[in-house]
Amino acid sequence: DETRIIGLASSVRVAARPPYERHIESVWVDPRYRRNGVLRAVLGQLAAVDPDVTEWRVWVLDTNTIARQVYERLGFYPTGERQLLADGSGRREIRLRFGGSAIAT
Repeated sequence: DETRIIGLASSVRVAARPPYERHIESVWVDPRYRRNGVLRAVLGQLAAVDPDVTEWRVWVLDTNTIARQVYERLGFYPTGERQLLADGSGRREIRLRFGGSAIAT
């Protein structure tokens, strides 16, 4: 809203990956504003900053069913990649991918 941040995300180019691919990180939406299209708008802004990016990837905790469902509704799908979190907790993440010319439209 006009007085505070209600959602954010960043995109990172990974050096070993092609220039048309970005990784989405630090995603957060204020709980009071969830289910109102905030994530869609934030991701749309990321895409608008660099329209040449056609592949987007994000890691999601494998136990975070809600986040996974949200991303899948936006057109992301599992890549089959999994990894352990680096914090030693034993928790795992799955990687999701969006490929196309217009993320979150």
